[in-house]
Amino acid sequence: MKIVHVIAVVGLLAGAAVGVAEETAVLPADVYYDKVYGGWLGECAGNMFGLPHELKYDAEPGPEVPFKPDYTDGARSDDDTDIEYVYLHAVEKHGLDLSYEEVAKEWMDHIHGHIWVANARALELMRQGLLPPATGHPANNDKAWFNLSGQFSQELWGMISPGMPATAQKFADKFAHVVVYGESVMAAHYFCAMYAEAFFEGDVRTLVEKGLSALPADSEFRQAIADCVAWHKEFPNDSRAARKALHRKYREKWNPNSSVLNGAACTLGLLYGGGDFEKTILLLCSIGYDADCNTATVGGLLGVMKGASGLPERWVKPLKDTYRNVTRENLPKEEKISSIARRIVAIGEKVLVANGGKIEMLDGKKIYRIRRQRPFAPSLDPRRREAHDRS
Repeated sequence: MKIVHVIAVVGLLAGAAVGVAEETAVLPADVYYDKVYGGWLGECAGNMFGLPHELKYDAEPGPEVPFKPDYTDGARSDDDTDIEYVYLHAVEKHGLDLSYEEVAKEWMDHIHGHIWVANARALELMRQGLLPPATGHPANNDKAWFNLSGQFSQELWGMISPGMPATAQKFADKFAHVVVYGESVMAAHYFCAMYAEAFFEGDVRTLVEKGLSALPADSEFRQAIADCVAWHKEFPNDSRAARKALHRKYREKWNPNSSVLNGAACTLGLLYGGGDFEKTILLLCSIGYDADCNTATVGGLLGVMKGASGLPERWVKPLKDTYRNVTRENLPKEEKISSIARRIVAIGEKVLVANGGKIEMLDGKKIYRIRRQRPFAPSLDPRRREAHDRS
């Protein structure tokens, strides 16, 4: 069997030419924390609620789903949140410019199971001695071209890049390529750009438009998102008609575990949910496909947009501010979600300073002056990577 080795040249902190700063924006430190905390609460609540609906509805959307949470003793780890949990530990330990060698070591130290599809194959390849991004190259990983890991394991990069979508995208591009490639990496660009923008943007339609600007014109993922926007305009009060249109156009090529199908499903949920957390999560369960991934990603996005203080109490109270790690080795077995949020904020402060921002005191309160960025559309065929065969 031939293994394709991939050489990557990635610069993640200051000095990027793309996403040039548009303006300086002020973000109070307490608001940043509230939004990061809301992001993790929303992600955990969405994940826990969506799990019973995972891959349940394919050919047709499911029935209306009532609010009936079965998570009453805190959130438990799942691959929709626990890979981010590993990455948070990794950047704390190695810094934001950690190497792919360090990424592979963190995976092998902390991820011993409870992963599937492209993630499972990437870990297998790491154990054989192959390093990322070759572990996410379709010549080595036959799930890399479609799997939605580029969506559900990358949200952290948007949370540490408030108002800086270009920075979030560069982190997302590097870490998504650990396991996926091509259109699946476009999902990471789309969602991480929206997460970064959600710290300042409160309208979901505008968020989707900003997400679209983070995608290249020749991307099929972008076309699917644009189609969802068009279907929402065509069927403004009929989400099931839009979902049927999505299935009819894209399901033959893309399976229910794919980035294209699920990224589009998330977009329909956002548009028809109109920014209402409960309506959106319930709708995503009915839309189906890999529903728990979608409810987690979108739940986190709305959590950032609204902040913890703006989330419905009946969704977050059962979490008891508790994250129980039952899947990742050599990491805390239990942690307060609020503690996870504070750790993310500490990393985010480093990111904003590295990108020209400042931390100041104003009227006795800490604020961040952030150099805002625009999303950028990456190349679908990343020319900065050279692949060559080795036996």
